[in-house]
Formats: sequence, C-alpha cells, structure tokens
Amino acid sequence: MGITIAVSALCGAVAFSCAYIYAMHTFNSKVTDLAEKQAMFTKLYEVDSAIRENYCGEINEEELRNALASQYVERIDKENIIYVPENKYDSDKYKDYKNCKISDGSYVLIKKSVLKDNPKETTTK
Repeated sequence: MGITIAVSALCGAVAFSCAYIYAMHTFNSKVTDLAEKQAMFTKLYEVDSAIRENYCGEINEEELRNALASQYVERIDKENIIYVPENKYDSDKYKDYKNCKISDGSYVLIKKSVLKDNPKETTTK
C-alpha cells in the first residue's frame, strides 16, 4: 500500500512539473511577443503623434489605415502575403491563398505554400 501511494505521488509530481515547465515556456514566449509588439506600436504611436501635433493638412483615416496594412504585409513578404480591402476582394482570384478576414472586412491573404501548418509541397503551374 505504501509503495502504491509513493508511486502515485511521484507520478503526480512528474505530471505537475511537466505542466509547470510547459506553462512557463508558453508564458515566456508570449511575454517576448508582447514586448516586440509594444515596441512596434510605440514607434507607430510616436510617429502618428508627431504628425498630428504638427501637420496642418487633412488626414484621410481610412486611406491611412489601408496604407499601413498594405505596407505592413508588403514589408514582411510581398511575394506571398497580400492585403486586400473588402471592396477589392475576389475569392476566385485568390484561390491559392488562405484568406484571413479582419475586423473591418478587409483581408490578409497568405499563399498556401508558405503557411505554418502546410507541409512542404511542390506546386505545379
């Protein structure tokens, strides 16, 4: 009986340790991502603030948001990622892309051949 309790306690301790290690790894990766995103948005906020505080011209907010999104995806990978505003999206035209609809109705399209979960496949044209 004592051996059974000891083995059960040991198994529980191992399971707890594994879960703790996994949780800490996940937490640390999220904190790193958060710090990177904070740095990116801080820079964008500072540029935006400087312009809005000093520029006397008119800013078209919708055009600005679309240009930001378009340039963002282009700088990451202009060959495989596309930003398409809702009014220009045509599902037949983008069959080779995974479409990710975002909150304003526009799309971020990622070529299927470069998706994280896509096994390396050869495509024929």
